[in-house]
Amino acid sequence: MTDNFDNIAEIKGITRRDFKRWTIWEDMGVKDITTGKHLKKIRLPTGAHLPAPDPITGEKYKLTENCVSFAESIEVCRKYPGKYYPAFYFIKEDGLIVLDADNVSNPPDFPTYTEKSISPHSFHMMGWYDKKKPVPTIKGIEETYVGPHWVFMTGDCLPGKNTVNDMNSFLEPLITSVKDKSKPEVFKLQTTEKYKTGDRYNTIMSHVRSEKWRGVPLDAIMASAQAINKNHFEPPHKESYIVEIVNKFWNMGDKPEFKEAMEKKKQEEEELKLVDTSGIMSQMKKLNDESWVNGMKVGPEISYNGDDGDNDAKPKITVPAHLLKVPGVLQHVVDYYNSTSIKDQPQFAVTAALAYGSMVTQRRYRTDQNNYTSMFNINVGETSCGKERLKSAIEEIAFAAEVHSLIGPSGYTSAGGVFTALYKNPAHLTIIDELGRQMESEKKDKSPNAETAQTTMMELFGRNNGKQGAKGYSDMVNLSKQQALIEKKQEEEEEKAKTKKNSKYNIIDTPKEELYILHPALSILAMTTPDNFYGSISASLIRDGFLPRFIVVETEYGRPLSKKIKNVNVDKALINWTKKYVKNRAKMIVGGTPQDKEFDPKYAPEPILIPFDISCDDILKNYEIEINKKMDEVGELADLYGKTHEIVMKLSLLIALSCEAEKILPEHVNWSIDYITYYTDKLVDRLRYSLSNSKFEAVCNDLLRIIKKRGTKGLALAEIHSVSRKSREYTAYQIKNQIIPTLEQYHGVKYCPITKPGVSKTKRYALVTKEIAKSFKKGSDEVEDEEFNQQ
Repeated sequence: MTDNFDNIAEIKGITRRDFKRWTIWEDMGVKDITTGKHLKKIRLPTGAHLPAPDPITGEKYKLTENCVSFAESIEVCRKYPGKYYPAFYFIKEDGLIVLDADNVSNPPDFPTYTEKSISPHSFHMMGWYDKKKPVPTIKGIEETYVGPHWVFMTGDCLPGKNTVNDMNSFLEPLITSVKDKSKPEVFKLQTTEKYKTGDRYNTIMSHVRSEKWRGVPLDAIMASAQAINKNHFEPPHKESYIVEIVNKFWNMGDKPEFKEAMEKKKQEEEELKLVDTSGIMSQMKKLNDESWVNGMKVGPEISYNGDDGDNDAKPKITVPAHLLKVPGVLQHVVDYYNSTSIKDQPQFAVTAALAYGSMVTQRRYRTDQNNYTSMFNINVGETSCGKERLKSAIEEIAFAAEVHSLIGPSGYTSAGGVFTALYKNPAHLTIIDELGRQMESEKKDKSPNAETAQTTMMELFGRNNGKQGAKGYSDMVNLSKQQALIEKKQEEEEEKAKTKKNSKYNIIDTPKEELYILHPALSILAMTTPDNFYGSISASLIRDGFLPRFIVVETEYGRPLSKKIKNVNVDKALINWTKKYVKNRAKMIVGGTPQDKEFDPKYAPEPILIPFDISCDDILKNYEIEINKKMDEVGELADLYGKTHEIVMKLSLLIALSCEAEKILPEHVNWSIDYITYYTDKLVDRLRYSLSNSKFEAVCNDLLRIIKKRGTKGLALAEIHSVSRKSREYTAYQIKNQIIPTLEQYHGVKYCPITKPGVSKTKRYALVTKEIAKSFKKGSDEVEDEEFNQQ
């Protein structure tokens, strides 16, 4: 047996969390020597043993008054897989029929729920049956129940057999008789494969014991046994043999242990009959009401307007048009990217232009507020969206302008790696592919090297006008060797001193050369996929300032279709601009002659001042006031706005240089504010649904984001696993009974019928946001109902 409880059918709501008719059965791990079936024992819903009767009153524990929900019983069963199983108590009023087929090679092909029992070659089948009709006896089925009865459930369903269906029309042609003890002829059953090849001895024994326990007299049992022998056994036994073994089994039933077992079973059955079904009946009526579908309460009917949803073929673009262009000469980078990229990604073209510009100008120019143009960028897009073109486009332009030496390594593994790369090339651009995957791996492995690399990058973000020193590392082995050499040299000098009186000697330990980088400049351009990137982000990456230093651009163009590229050359104006702004290099004057020290870490160019025009002061001040208000509104995500003011000033300098201006003007600042504000707001909105403290919260947030994105189209239950990767860690049962109720309770999500006007009257049920459900609620001019007010 396997743990497949999530497959147990949604029998009109019986697996809902508020439907309490479940308890626990234990598989004792041994078989009954007479029947070959697994011995089972009922337990408390917690899995504990049933308490003994009250020693004074003799009152027994009322199990049926202490039943729990399906989810609560499953919690216990999952702790003991293969040992504990959930059991549901059926009552006649349910209208459910339960068929128990034992010792059959293949179950009857009934069009309804069918699961394997824990006993070999045994099956349970459940379906709807007219409760007014007599209980049917069906070929190949040993036991048929309509209640009261406990059903021991496994969830190990046959393929395609986990839905409960109406059984009336299918069963009636198969019914041969009804058990009525006053009519002996009712035992003329159809021949079954079981009795042809099964254990006839155990068949008669089981029949005699059960009929005797039910109060059937010996002569009636004898007649029914003869009927079984004649109609089922091929070839049948002699009548004298049947008489002999019936009497034998009748007498065996008089043994004390058998009587005790039968009495216990009878008491339990009587107890089940005392269950008060009035509350259950009203609840079943509610569950069968049209206001409940798939065990979920239905909200108002929604009219799908067709202009929203998540169709990748027609993505919804909200980025302002002026942010898809870059003022000044750097627009040539945008044009080159758009012309040569096989996929249209204009947002990434702008990022490429900014990354290229910062690579050329960083540490060469500064504002009067000591801002430099070094910037960190992250481009987010699905696989095959075209983000890989970023690296190749920048490299092609850099080679054409002869500044390819400014492109650094494709990432860093430690703080030492960052320092070493900058020591060799004090100002460079690093282009990192699959940053999200690296961050996800670092988060999982908790790599200390990765953490120190991130810390060093954070330090470099604002250290363009300072000095970066090397970290101190343990060098005990080399220090020990050095000390040994010094001691040896001292001994040698002492020996010389013995032969030369008054001789003096000095031992000098020359310190190592100091390692540092003057005015280090690092720009970063990273690419990643949404799942890897947002899945790797934690609150600590925001609080410590790592993520707030990045401009995160997530494409709104999805996966565009490929296009035919144009063979164009890098514009000469861009090449000339590059050569002009890269001229300010690090130099050292030797004998009146300047020597190039561009790649010497201890030299840096004297940065050229590009001041802010006085008219920019009020613009920057008002922007900072606006940012402070946003930080107060967004709570735990406030730190994402913490560096935006500084980044705007950096970007304003770059835009001024792109326009070849001698001052930073209001138009440069305003474009920068619009750009940074738009993408920071988008990131904050995205992380409202991505940032979480647990996997459960993460999948809730992810589904809430998708539901919001879907608009009136809604999110159907069957679509969840296909559109949300995070949801695949949870079963369909867990999503329906744990995650969706959380979304309903805390976010007001509604399960509503969706119709498409003018196309079809067929309703499609899906999850929509509270706001959409509320807008379609009937009588919107009336006072809102209590449920909406509470949410």
